[in-house]
Amino acid sequence: MILLSAHLDRVIQDFDLDYRNGQHIGLLDNVAGVLLTYLTLYDDANLRALEIEGKLRVWHNKGEEWGRLVNPPKLNKKDLVICVDVWCMGGNRYDFALDNLFGFSHDEIIKILHQPTKT
Repeated sequence: MILLSAHLDRVIQDFDLDYRNGQHIGLLDNVAGVLLTYLTLYDDANLRALEIEGKLRVWHNKGEEWGRLVNPPKLNKKDLVICVDVWCMGGNRYDFALDNLFGFSHDEIIKILHQPTKT
C-alpha cells in the first residue's frame, strides 16, 4: 500500500491564510500540503485507480507538529509512506525535497533520483 500522509495539525492556531491577486499567502503549512495531496489524487487517473483498489490511502495525522502519531494506520515493511508537507528555508526555493528516508539504501536512493522519467 502507498500511504499519502498530509497532516492537519498546526503549531499556530490563528494565522493569516488568504488567496489574493492569484496567490496563496500566509502560513500555508499544512493547508497547502493537504490541498496538494488531493489535487494530485484527483488529477491522476493512476492514483485514483490505486485508491479505488485499496492500494493507496490518504491519511491525516493530527499530531505531527508535536512529534506524535495519532491513530496511525496499520502498515508493514512493504508499504510506502509519503509525507506531504510544505516548508520554507530562509529564501531558498525548492520544488520538492526528499527527507528522512527510511528503509532504502544510499545506492537505492541515488538510483531513484537519477532514474529517467517517462513522458
